[in-house]
Amino acid sequence: MRFKTNTTIAIPEEQLQADYAAAQKQEKLKLGEKCLYIAHTLYTEYMPYEAIERAYRRVEDVRGKLCCGVITYEIHHLVMVIDGKEVTVLLESKDAAQKALEQIADKNPKAPIGYHEKEK
Repeated sequence: MRFKTNTTIAIPEEQLQADYAAAQKQEKLKLGEKCLYIAHTLYTEYMPYEAIERAYRRVEDVRGKLCCGVITYEIHHLVMVIDGKEVTVLLESKDAAQKALEQIADKNPKAPIGYHEKEK
């Protein structure tokens, strides 16, 4: 398996393999002890918890027209700020995003979780 990261923190391949094998699956994510993993077609992207500067859940309402009316769907995104850039993962359920946020808060207590107003 190929591992890639967009952070400056490099972790040895052997440690990544072991952490990935023991990681808990949450839809498109795997939550390990050292990193959060996102599976792509040709590689797996890893994000060390200490590289995450801030994380929150973004909810998007999407209106869908059906034959008998209109329905609104909620789409959940896990958004993480790493090296000043937003990394967004589309998730199917609120629970998966919430569990990922709890894991990030547990592994990196100094990273703000949730909505925070910008300082002026």
